[in-house]
Amino acid sequence: MKLILTIIIFSYANFFAFANEYSLEIFGPELKIGITRLQGKEIFVNSENGRYSLIFDGVENIKTEGSISHLIYTRDGISYNNKSYNKVEIKKVDIFTLLNFSKDGKNYSRYRGEFVLEYRNNMILPINLVRAEEYLYSVVPSEIGLSFHEEAIKAQAVAARTYMYHSLLNKKYTYCDMLDTVDSQVYLGYDREHSKITELVNETANEIMLYNGLAINALFHSTSGGRTANNEDVWTSGTPLPYIRAVNDKGNGDESPRQNWNFSISKKELSNIFGFNVSKIEVSDRVDGRAKYVKVIGSKTIKITGNELRRRLGYTKIFSTLLNIKDNGNSIYFSGHGSGHGLGMPQWSANGMAKKGKKYHEILKYFYTGIEIKKI
Repeated sequence: MKLILTIIIFSYANFFAFANEYSLEIFGPELKIGITRLQGKEIFVNSENGRYSLIFDGVENIKTEGSISHLIYTRDGISYNNKSYNKVEIKKVDIFTLLNFSKDGKNYSRYRGEFVLEYRNNMILPINLVRAEEYLYSVVPSEIGLSFHEEAIKAQAVAARTYMYHSLLNKKYTYCDMLDTVDSQVYLGYDREHSKITELVNETANEIMLYNGLAINALFHSTSGGRTANNEDVWTSGTPLPYIRAVNDKGNGDESPRQNWNFSISKKELSNIFGFNVSKIEVSDRVDGRAKYVKVIGSKTIKITGNELRRRLGYTKIFSTLLNIKDNGNSIYFSGHGSGHGLGMPQWSANGMAKKGKKYHEILKYFYTGIEIKKI
C-alpha cells in the first residue's frame, strides 16, 4: 500500500511538473487581452465542456456547465444578484472548459483561458488571460485568409508572434498587454480558430524575428501595391527602423482584390469633414510614389500627411497612400494601389511568393531587412 501511494504521489508530481513546463515552454507566457468587442454596461457568461467559477473579491462561487451569469456595471462596481463587487474573476473549474461571453444574452463568443472584469469608461471590459501560443491560434486566422498558402500562413504566424512579444516589451496600455482590435492584432477568440492553421502555428512554435537581439515591431499589412515603405515616410513622427525599409514588391501581390482601387467623394462632403470649404486636394510630397503629404485647399489651406488623409476620409475608402488625385468638378476622384500602411510584410505578397516556391523564412527576411529568426 505504501509503495502504491508513493507511485501515485510521484506520478502526480511529475504530471504537474510536466504540465507546468509544457505550458511555459510550449504555450508561452500568459497574456492579458482587452476584449473591446464585448465591452458594455452588462455581460452574460456561461461555459461548455466543464464548470466555471465566479470569484467576487476573493470569494468563489462555482457554476455548473451551461448556467448563465448576468453581471452589470454600476457606480459601486460590478453587480451580481444585486450586490456590487470591486473585483470579479472568471475561472475554469475543469481543464477543458471554454468560457462563453455575450453582451445581449443571445449571441455568445467562446474563449480559451480565463478572465478578469475591469470597469473602464463606465463599462465592463473583459480581460482575457490566455497563453501566448493559444492566443495566436485565433490571431493568425483572424488576420490572414484561410485559403492562403501554408508558407504565407507560417510567415504570418511568426510575424504575429514577434509583434506580440514586441508589444509586451513596449506596452501601450496600463490595464492589459494588448487589445483585440487592429490597434494591436485582431483576436476573435476560439470561434475563429481553424485546425489547419493551428497546425501551422505549432510548426513555427516560439519562432520570432530579432534585430540586434530584440523582438522587432513586426508590422504587416494587406497589399503593398508594388512597393513597401519606410516607416518614417508613412508615420512621419517615427524614428527610422532599420528593419522596416522599402523594398520592391512588383508582381507578388497581384491577386489582391485591393491591388487597384478608386474612390470618389463630393467637395461638399469633404468640406463637412475638414470644417471649411474645400475646392481641391493635391499631393505636395511623394516618397517612392506614396503621398507623404497632401494639401487640402479651399477657404483656407492645410497640409497633412497622407496617412492623416486616410484616417479622415476612412481607411476603407482611401486604402493606401500610393494614390493619385483628380479634380472632377463637384467631386474629387482618388485612384490607387494596395491596401494598408505599406510597412513590413504585405500578406497578399507573402501568398504570391509562397506560390512561387519561397519558404516562410525567405519571405520574412525579404520584407524585414537584416533580421534573424530564432526560437525563444
